[in-house]
Amino acid sequence: MTELENYRQDLLELWHRKAITGELQGYPFAVVRSELGHLCGYVGLSDKTFKKFDAEMDVNCHGGITYDYSGEQYFGLTGHFIGFDCAHAGDWTPFFTEGTYKNIDFVLGEIRKIIKQLKGFEYGSK
Repeated sequence: MTELENYRQDLLELWHRKAITGELQGYPFAVVRSELGHLCGYVGLSDKTFKKFDAEMDVNCHGGITYDYSGEQYFGLTGHFIGFDCAHAGDWTPFFTEGTYKNIDFVLGEIRKIIKQLKGFEYGSK
């Protein structure tokens, strides 16, 4: 399939400004399609990880952390969330058609990767 076909397939599951939310290993998460069409991933911090986040954490994910906010998120969850987006150099989007489209499965994989790192911080292994 082409990148455009992959994008259209994902649209059947997640439309613009909508979210897939859930919880993995005690961490709330959301996969959101932005108004520009690319996907973003968000993970809520636990009390233990929130206290360490600014001072100690260097979270590795696609394009780095580009979202860090406490309060009610526009995707319907409340708390402190960090997140990333899939609109970087090399990422296919409806407006930048060079690169590879990062689909829902990719974003969920990055969310799992973030949670694994947060668990390490939570238990002091990092």
